[in-house]
Amino acid sequence: MALGLMLRGIDRAPQIMYNYNDLECIAMLRMKRVPFFSLCNLLRSRGLVPETVGCPVEEQVAMFIHVVGHNQRFRVVHQSFKRSIETVSRIFHQVLYAIGELRNDLMKPPSTVTHPKIMGSHRWFPFLKVLSYLCVSHTCSSVCVAHIC
Repeated sequence: MALGLMLRGIDRAPQIMYNYNDLECIAMLRMKRVPFFSLCNLLRSRGLVPETVGCPVEEQVAMFIHVVGHNQRFRVVHQSFKRSIETVSRIFHQVLYAIGELRNDLMKPPSTVTHPKIMGSHRWFPFLKVLSYLCVSHTCSSVCVAHIC
C-alpha cells in the first residue's frame, strides 16, 4: 500500500503518519494512531469503505477527519491530498455514511436515570422543576426523566 504511493512520488497522509508519533498524529487528525488505525480496520473489515488502488482506506478516513475535525472545506483538503474536489466530496460522503452505519457500535443510547448528585444539587433544581412541570402537565414522554415523572 505505502510502497505504491512512494513509487508514484506522492506524499499522502497515511504514509506520513507511519513516521510520526502520537503527538503529531493528534495534531493532524485529532486522534492517536492506534484508534485511527482501529477505525480504519473496522471500516475495512465490515466492507463499509472500499479500498481502491489509488486511495487506501486510511487516506479516505484521514480526508474525512480533516474536514470534520479541522472544519476544512473540500477545496483545502483537495490541495492537501492532491485529489479533485469531486473525489474529496465523494469520499467524504462515503465515509460519513460508513460512520453512520457504525452508530449502534460506537454510540451509546442516553440513560434515563438522573445522577443523584444532579438530583440533589441546588444549581440544577430550577431546570428539574421545569422538567417535572412539563411531565405533569403533559403526558410523560421519552424526553422526561424517569425519576422526575
